[in-house]
Amino acid sequence: KLLNEEIDFWVSNGFLKSSNIVNKNKNKKFVLFLDVDGVLNHSKSNDAIDDECLNNLSLLVKKTDAIIILVSSWKSGWSKNKEMQFDDDANYLDDKLKSFGISIFDKSSRHAFLRSFEVGDWLAKFNTNKYLILDDDISNYSDSSLMDHLVPCDYYNGGFNKDLLNYAFELLKKLGLTF
Repeated sequence: KLLNEEIDFWVSNGFLKSSNIVNKNKNKKFVLFLDVDGVLNHSKSNDAIDDECLNNLSLLVKKTDAIIILVSSWKSGWSKNKEMQFDDDANYLDDKLKSFGISIFDKSSRHAFLRSFEVGDWLAKFNTNKYLILDDDISNYSDSSLMDHLVPCDYYNGGFNKDLLNYAFELLKKLGLTF
């Protein structure tokens, strides 16, 4: 229920189009937990965010109507309230995603331990099991059940490349999440 109320807020304030919401009344969203470094960039990238990686992310988000939850260290300067967002990296990230027709819905909370705790807290709070995680640091998840939902990106092998996009779609099928 809380997720529906939050979505209603974002739609009513013009931050989110209602046409981008999937299964709103079922309280089950498809969630994409996103790291940035090593996912949206890689060792041969010319920019902090690589257009090819971002295009692959855009294809995944648009095909699944996913909402993006930022789990990256980039979240420290990111805010839902754009009037309160003064971080150049966060603004750059938002602008790049927007140029591909996608946006960040929320960010995970800061946690003293691993990202797996942040993801687990978010999943528990919003009661969903429809999700994927895009991250290049699998040690964040190695001791958790979240590994079954992880698309392990690699900074030295192209970040979120076309092969990993295909892997993400195969993983969705394996998890019984078809779109």
